[in-house]
Amino acid sequence: GTTGASAGFYIDDAALKFREAELLLHWKRNGFKAGFQKAIFYRAGVFVNADSKSKSPYRYDLARKILYLSSYYSSEETFEKYYEVMQSWKANFLLGLPSSIYLFALYLKQKSLKLNFKYVFSSSEQLYQYQEEIFNEVFNCKTIDHYGHCEPGNFCAGRCKYGNYHINPLTSFSEITSTGKLLETSLINRSQPFIRYEVGDQIEGLQIDGCECGRKGPYFKKVLGRESEIISLTDGRQISSI
Repeated sequence: GTTGASAGFYIDDAALKFREAELLLHWKRNGFKAGFQKAIFYRAGVFVNADSKSKSPYRYDLARKILYLSSYYSSEETFEKYYEVMQSWKANFLLGLPSSIYLFALYLKQKSLKLNFKYVFSSSEQLYQYQEEIFNEVFNCKTIDHYGHCEPGNFCAGRCKYGNYHINPLTSFSEITSTGKLLETSLINRSQPFIRYEVGDQIEGLQIDGCECGRKGPYFKKVLGRESEIISLTDGRQISSI
C-alpha cells in the first residue's frame, strides 16, 4: 500500500477500466463534466514538450484538456510561472496532493493573489483543516477528498459532505483488524487475486451502511497515517516527503 512500499502486481484491462470509472464517477458527483479543463499537480520532474523538445515544469495535454504541473519543482519562481499559465488556462478543477496544493496556495496568499475553481480534488495524503481553509480562501471553492491506493481494491473512496469516505461495494470488500488496519479483497481483478490484502493503512469508523448523505453501502470516517512532511532543498525547492 501507499503507506509502505507498493507491491508489484498484474492488473487486467477490465479492472483498470473500473478504476478509471470509479474516479470519474467521484468527479461527476461533484460537478465534473466531459470537456471541463483541469490542472493537476503531478508527481513528476520536468516535462519534455513534444512541440519544442524543451524541458519545462509544466505541460499541456490539449486532447484531454489537462495542464500538468510538476510538484517536484515547488518554488517561488516556479509558482510565479504556474500562476501565469493557470490564468490563461482557466481550469475548472485543480487536482493533487494536499501538501503540493498547499505550498502553491500559501504562495498565492503571501502575494495577495487568487484563482477561481469549481472544486479542488485532493488525494493520497492526510487532508488537514488548515489546508482546506486556505484552499477555500485563495481558490474560492470547496475541497473534495478521496482515499485510494494502487493495488487492486479500493481505488477511489470519495468523501461526502458529511466527511465520510464511501467504498464502492462492486469493486472491493473491506475489513478492519482489531488494531485498525485495513484489509481489502478485490472483487474484479482476475489477473492476480488480492484476498484480505493488508494495505498498510489504518482507518477509523468502518460502517456497513447508513450515512446521512443517503448513499448506500460501506464507508469509513477517517484515514490514519499518510502524513507527509515538507522537505526544503538547497536550490529553493520544496517537495512533499510522499
